[in-house]
Amino acid sequence: MLFGFDPNNKFDLTATATCQIQARWPSNYGDVYLKSDGCLYDSQNAKIFDQCCSPPDSNNSGPVTNPYRDPRPAAACNRSPGFGYVHFGIFIKGDWVKDGAELWKQVGGCGALTGKEFGTNNDIHNDGSDQHIGEFRSDYLMEFNLPLTFKTGCVGRAIGSAGGPKGNYC
Repeated sequence: MLFGFDPNNKFDLTATATCQIQARWPSNYGDVYLKSDGCLYDSQNAKIFDQCCSPPDSNNSGPVTNPYRDPRPAAACNRSPGFGYVHFGIFIKGDWVKDGAELWKQVGGCGALTGKEFGTNNDIHNDGSDQHIGEFRSDYLMEFNLPLTFKTGCVGRAIGSAGGPKGNYC
């Protein structure tokens, strides 16, 4: 088992463990605890076979999937007025957006798009979807303009229709 990850690192895709334990215990044990000292204990608070944490071996010393990063997709939508248009920025977490093609298709149904841009991004935002995962670090940013008159709620629905999280209000 790998542990000792930084619980404050909730944004990075990968993280590095500081401890490793090759754990074993009798099959009749109902409860096993890994305590803050890095050792395994049974329900009677006795160490199990004196098994304690040690630095990860060379096969496990590199980055692995960050256990503190919420794996669910997220999106945040910002909009601001322009001269004769409304500017949108959709901050996206997760690979559901792929190359942006499906989201461009869905957003295109909201009105005539101008100023289209799509690329990577590292900004931190609050999730605007029904999932309410809180803060996230975006992986992508999609920006575009729509005419002043467009279908209310259309951009939020487009995010969900393109495979992203549902419930965004833009």
